[in-house]
Amino acid sequence: MYHFHTEAHQILLSVPPDELNDYLNLHLAWSSSLIRSHNLSFAEWLKSPLQEREYKQLAERCQQLQLDKLPPLGLQPYINLLKVSPEAMDDDYNNLHHFILDPNTTNLLQQQQTFPTQEQFYPHGQFSHVFMAHYVHVPYNVMSSMKLRDIQTYAHARHIIWSRMTTTRQSSHINNSSKFDHFTNQHDFTHVSPFIMIYHRQDKLHIEPEITSLQATQHIRAHEHLRLLGGLANITEHEFYDLFLRPLEFMVTRGMPMHHQLLAAAHNYNARFNLFRNLVELAGFQITEPLPSDVHTVFQELSRVRHLDPYDLTDSRYHITNPLSCTDAMPTALD
Repeated sequence: MYHFHTEAHQILLSVPPDELNDYLNLHLAWSSSLIRSHNLSFAEWLKSPLQEREYKQLAERCQQLQLDKLPPLGLQPYINLLKVSPEAMDDDYNNLHHFILDPNTTNLLQQQQTFPTQEQFYPHGQFSHVFMAHYVHVPYNVMSSMKLRDIQTYAHARHIIWSRMTTTRQSSHINNSSKFDHFTNQHDFTHVSPFIMIYHRQDKLHIEPEITSLQATQHIRAHEHLRLLGGLANITEHEFYDLFLRPLEFMVTRGMPMHHQLLAAAHNYNARFNLFRNLVELAGFQITEPLPSDVHTVFQELSRVRHLDPYDLTDSRYHITNPLSCTDAMPTALD
């Protein structure tokens, strides 16, 4: 059969240009029917009665294929499905609670105190000491102040409050950053905490990621809040972590120097203790103080962000209603 095709190719090369298209169609009809209907070479087939029949059948099949084709698809109905609407995004955010079927939960989440204001996150506002992580976590005291203790175990309720708190906190800083800059520059606490001292020198020290005035304000106000409570003896383990250590979780994420210390802490107590000590002292405390948190609990909580990068957890990258997810606590050889 190889010489059949070679011979057919030679015939096509010798055809005059004005007849080439016709011969190409004839060649297609011949090759499509070869073996199936005949065993003739292209030259023999052109002289045989089969030529007209096979060519006609090919033409009919091609015509049927054209008829079987679907009509052109109209794209217009689908184009708008691929366009995001900022207005609709805002409306959908405001209507997050509408999917809740429980009337009691809906009523609680519609109360005025569950909608924080930007003023509450200003340097001297009610929530200025509260840190909102970029994953869904609402400090217990926040839910309590909003009179939501009855539904604090509901995941969807926590997400709605987290979303409102996070969005409002970020907006307060974006829209009024000068308030936060002025507060951190003028505050007399700036010489106490290593974290704040580094914040004021970060340009010279080439700190990355950059510490924002929102982070610094929260840190200062957390210490003031602690003093108002009467010191470490009057704060719970969870409150201490939420106020002082959760804001520093970015320091153990991928790419940061303490990330390797976090991994080593899974098997080595000294590494775990040093990790704890570094964070506690950076936050402005001494390891000899009666801290409400213990080394092992802090390590377990820190290990849940080991898969993230530092920009995920700092206020230099804003997550509005799109929370990150923490992984399970790292299994260790010391537990």
